[in-house]
Amino acid sequence: MRRWFVLSAFLIVFGAFWGCASESLRAYQWHNRIVLVFADSEHDPQLRQQKDNMEEDPSGLRERDLTVIAIIGQAKPRFWRGEIRHLDNRTLRKEYGVALGTGFALRLIGKDGGTKWRSSKPVPLENIYGVIDAMPMRRAGEH
Repeated sequence: MRRWFVLSAFLIVFGAFWGCASESLRAYQWHNRIVLVFADSEHDPQLRQQKDNMEEDPSGLRERDLTVIAIIGQAKPRFWRGEIRHLDNRTLRKEYGVALGTGFALRLIGKDGGTKWRSSKPVPLENIYGVIDAMPMRRAGEH
């Protein structure tokens, strides 16, 4: 009976952890760097500016294993093109400290999962590339 209780407790805890992991950015860890772009509205001029900035150099984004995810208003997080089903807007806003009503915000997340850079204004790709290219993994030739 006690074994059953311990096994049940383990499965419940593991299941809760597994559920949380599927809603975070852990699936990208060690594979991609991520730019999270937060905005309160699709019509935010800073969001439009950042989108234009990000679309200037698709090959540079690929070369740096960079994925761009938009968190707009209360909508599901999405790539610039298409929804991401396993991520949750509220979870990302809470985890990265960008409450709804904050306006525009950008977070650069490294392959290790840590926040490497923050901005409250649109950022040119050269600035983002400068931060990435100075990272130890990038300097070591590991994209």
